[in-house]
Amino acid sequence: MMKHLKSVISLTAICGVVAVLLAMTNYITAPVIEKNDVAAANGAYMVVLPDATTFEDVTGEFPASVLEMKKDLGGTGFAFKLQGSSSYSQSPLQMILGIDNTGKITKLVITNYAETKGDAATFEALFAGKDATMSDNVASVTFTTNAIKDTIKAAYDVFYEYADIEKSDEQIIQELCPTT
Repeated sequence: MMKHLKSVISLTAICGVVAVLLAMTNYITAPVIEKNDVAAANGAYMVVLPDATTFEDVTGEFPASVLEMKKDLGGTGFAFKLQGSSSYSQSPLQMILGIDNTGKITKLVITNYAETKGDAATFEALFAGKDATMSDNVASVTFTTNAIKDTIKAAYDVFYEYADIEKSDEQIIQELCPTT
């Protein structure tokens, strides 16, 4: 009986020491892991807003296609994580979008869409530098282009709620009399 009690006490002591060591390891490494996770998450946003300094989450009532919105505290603009869909595709259209404080698209990065594997860079370049009207040769001739435009328009709807700029006359006219 005493032999069993000695084994139980030994195992309990070993488990206690291991638990303390694991807690200390977690205490030391948790801030480093959190910092690395934030840097990795913000890495995609830094691609679309390269002059950004620090991102802050923006919360609110967003359309379903706006998964996340981040504001650069340095004042360069907003970054969005978006998800849209095309009527003919089962693959979700996922992208990261940057909009600067003048309302221009800084960069669009398509992160997932099966139908654009070879053409993602073409679509990304098509929208760079555009504003909410997405005029100037952004034709809606493909399902993919339409899906991207619709998803970006949802981001712009949110953008104008939080940005400190107003819509242009062209944007207001386009909203009142859409061409597509």
